[in-house]
Amino acid sequence: MFTRIAPVNGPFKEMPVFQDYEKLSHVKVEFIEAPTDGFQEKKNLLFASNELPDALFRSGLSPLEAIRYGSAGQLIPLEGLIDEYAPNLKKLMEEYPEIRAGITTPE
Repeated sequence: MFTRIAPVNGPFKEMPVFQDYEKLSHVKVEFIEAPTDGFQEKKNLLFASNELPDALFRSGLSPLEAIRYGSAGQLIPLEGLIDEYAPNLKKLMEEYPEIRAGITTPE
């Protein structure tokens, strides 16, 4: 998982919330951390090289980047997975439609 890291936070793998997530889910997350300084350049290099991680977290993708990378097939749509794998998110988006608008592209 590619993510931005702030010096005050320390490595994600040492954060209790992610340690608990790994214990509960039995999923080992490998973080690719980039400092805030230079983060945009590192993100651009990942997309330019097409050496992409399985997930992005705190990536700061702009709507334009999401559309550009999605159209290029570098980002995949997740809507088809929500019903089966994220029923709580689905319910939340039904109650608050603005959430869907905030986390999806117009396509």
